[in-house]
Amino acid sequence: MGKDTSKKHLDMVNDLTHLLEGVKNHCSDENFPGTVNQGIITEMKDTLINLRTNYEQLELKTRQAYEQYDQKLNYADAEYRKYKSALQGRYSKTNSVLNEFGIKPQEPRKLRPPKQKP
Repeated sequence: MGKDTSKKHLDMVNDLTHLLEGVKNHCSDENFPGTVNQGIITEMKDTLINLRTNYEQLELKTRQAYEQYDQKLNYADAEYRKYKSALQGRYSKTNSVLNEFGIKPQEPRKLRPPKQKP
């Protein structure tokens, strides 16, 4: 996931809430700036809250899906290793028949002659 923005989100929602309170209290002032629009601020705040809620729900679903995937992957890996071991036990680890199962046979060990003592 992306970097955690929960603090930034909470700070922005808090800032917009305070801004709205100030606008509600002072929108009727004589020199109140016309560019400060209560409706736009409310819409921004609500949109941020809704998007954050949606993001958190999707993040939870993603985490759950990954956990489910990871369980199946680990199960498949364990089963594959079990089947590979059974086939290697049946045909021997060096038999070329293992290639037909997608298993690379081990190279046969090369025996070294015993070391000569001086």
